[in-house]
Amino acid sequence: PDAILIAGDLAHGGGRPDDVAPFLRGLSAPLGVWVVPGNWDYWRGGEDADVDEALGISGVEAFLFKLRHVLPPERMNTLEELFATSRAMRQALAEFRGASGASGETLAASEVFANILRLAALALGSTGDRFTLRLSGPVRLTPKVSLYMLACPEGANSYLLCHPDGTAMLDTNFGIYFDDVARWLGAHGFDPSRIGTVLATHPDADHAGWAGRLQERHGSRVLMHPDAARVFAEEDRTLGRGVLAGINRPFTRLVGRLSGMTPPSRIDPFEPARGERGGFKVIGRAAVADLELLVLESLGGHAAAQVFYLSPEAGALFPGDYLLDAASLSPRERDALSVHKSLLTSTNADSALFVREMAMLRELMREVDGDVKKRGGRAMVFPGHGDFYAVDQAGW
Repeated sequence: PDAILIAGDLAHGGGRPDDVAPFLRGLSAPLGVWVVPGNWDYWRGGEDADVDEALGISGVEAFLFKLRHVLPPERMNTLEELFATSRAMRQALAEFRGASGASGETLAASEVFANILRLAALALGSTGDRFTLRLSGPVRLTPKVSLYMLACPEGANSYLLCHPDGTAMLDTNFGIYFDDVARWLGAHGFDPSRIGTVLATHPDADHAGWAGRLQERHGSRVLMHPDAARVFAEEDRTLGRGVLAGINRPFTRLVGRLSGMTPPSRIDPFEPARGERGGFKVIGRAAVADLELLVLESLGGHAAAQVFYLSPEAGALFPGDYLLDAASLSPRERDALSVHKSLLTSTNADSALFVREMAMLRELMREVDGDVKKRGGRAMVFPGHGDFYAVDQAGW
């Protein structure tokens, strides 16, 4: 049978809740199956045992069990093999579960991180024949550069910046989508080999997941914040900063492995530029044909090695996981990202600083919009999730 229902009433039997633990462990071992409670209303574990411990299942098994109803069997087998053969994966999950209970704030954040881990695992089920891609555009940014937004089934937005002499890609998605995206681009008139430059807002797996694959296959230059190399090397998205540092490192490792993260072997520097815009330090510039992008360094609210790309002339901002249009997110994206809780609180290195940066970016883009309107244009925000939008329609 697929399931065995065991019903019992401890409340009126005079027994202690912990008495059930050895009974369930005794069932799991000889049957060679997982014994999972369908309704566990009155017990959340004794002082020395939680439900998983009582069931005799590991953290890996518990995680996989929760994915069984959403992943196709062949993808589930792939995920099981990945965990079975990767000691680092098992260790990262163990560390993640351990850190999740380190404090009240970390425990609350663990629910959001678990959703995003689930999102990364679900990416396995949306590749190959199940892969779809949503294309938006073109949006004319300059006389030479047109923008297309690519939205994969899971993960973040990618932006193609196309011009007569080639293409740049701003943010890549989960690494597991690389072959599917390359195949899709070729089938729809885009040549992946023309992607000569990759720009990444930050080194999270859903924004830089296949920057390394483009570099390996097509020799693309990868431009990122210089600290991104440390994030990749240490597999720690906050580089040990913030109250959630303990949970962020295993989270970074898990998402990277689940989603096929391929970091670049080399990160090229931005062209020199100095100054300040909207309270953010200008640390460089990047040119895509006649599109000039200023590279603004984040104050560190969301993740380490975060930058924003701003073109004052074109009135375009690429803020990564800042300034999302929450109303444009699909129900699936809302569930996975837990927008208000996750992107405004829990997954950030410093939540208060993140909120401050959001206000600074809004004010900056209001100023840019005013300048662009004098030239007959309108400023646009191209975020990492959800739809892009005009500043004058943002309702800030």
